[in-house]
Formats: sequence, C-alpha cells, structure tokens
Amino acid sequence: MVGDTFSQESRGMKTRKLHFKGWLTFSALAISCSLATPAKAQSTKPLPDTDTTRQELASFDQFLDSHRETAEQLRKDPSLVNNEQFVKSHPDLQAYLRQHPEVREEVKENPNAFMHQEARYERTEDADRDMSHKPSANFGEFLDSHANISKDLSKNPSLAKNEEYMANHPELKEYLNAHPEVRQELMANPQSFVAAAQQFNNSKDGAPVKTPKP
Repeated sequence: MVGDTFSQESRGMKTRKLHFKGWLTFSALAISCSLATPAKAQSTKPLPDTDTTRQELASFDQFLDSHRETAEQLRKDPSLVNNEQFVKSHPDLQAYLRQHPEVREEVKENPNAFMHQEARYERTEDADRDMSHKPSANFGEFLDSHANISKDLSKNPSLAKNEEYMANHPELKEYLNAHPEVRQELMANPQSFVAAAQQFNNSKDGAPVKTPKP
C-alpha cells in the first residue's frame, strides 16, 4: 500500500517535470519568435515607389531649368521639398507643386530618388541636345521640312553638287549658305551625309532606317 502510494507520487512528480519542461520549451520558442519579428518586419519594408513617369520628370526638369537657384538648392538637399519654410520662401515652387499634384506626390514621397531620376533625365536631355547640334542632325531637320528635296537627295545624293538642281531649289542653296559646316560635309561625301541626316529623322520618328543605294 505504501509502495503504491510512493509510485503514484513518483509518477506525479515526473508528469509535473515533463509539463514544466514543455512549458519552458514553449516559452523559449515564443521569446525567439518575438525577437525575430522586428527583423522580419524590417526585411519586408516596402521598396521606394518607382512609378514616376517620364512626363513628370520632364515637367519638373523644365521647371528647374527656369529656376536655377531653386534647382541648385534642391539638387544639393532634396529633402528641402518637404520643408514648409523653404517651399513658402519659394512661391514659384509652391505654385508649381500645387498645380502638379502628381509631381508633388512623387517628389515628396521620396525626394532623393526623385531628384536622382531627374538628374538622369537631365543628362539624357543634354545628350539629345548635343546630338541635335551635329551637322547631320541639323540637315536632317531641314530635310524633314522639305519633303521634295529629301526625296530627290535620297534617290540621288550627288544632286547636292549639281548647280542646276541647286538653282531650281533656292531654299536648299540658302540653307547651305547659312550652314557652312553642313555644306562642307555634304559636298565632301553626299551619299553618307544624306544617309546620316535621314537616319537621324528615322530614329527620331521610330521608323526603320533606309540607306540610299549608290
């Protein structure tokens, strides 16, 4: 009888120990999960908004081009766009942001990222402007607005050296006199220069490039 009582107490103590160990294990798991939660939350932090459109960048770039002082300050410290005092002291900027809510939303959400994109857009625009100043690009713009001459020179680029053709097309003659750098390259190699000029127009319009036959 006493032995049975002792066995029961022994089994009860073992059961309590197992329950205690189980509680300790569960507590340890709960603590480790709670400690891991902030790290997980941090790793799933949303990425910056990247839906800025080219139109929004072009609009803000145009504004900055006409407000050099404001542009210089914002490029040095993009966070100024969220500084109420700065915006109020620059009424043109305040008015622009009010009139362009889509730009205001993008630039205020992530000033650094937006200004980085604007700077990249500015560099692209500068490269395009440099390209437009090349003689072939300049002549391409002339041909684009003189379809008949463009068609003639596409078929026979050497017409640029034909005095009779030049006399019958005074607008071409006047253009070449006003652009000696274009005339020099055109006369040196009519075929390749006309091809380069028309390639500029085709790339600008997104059309396939056609090289004139010799």
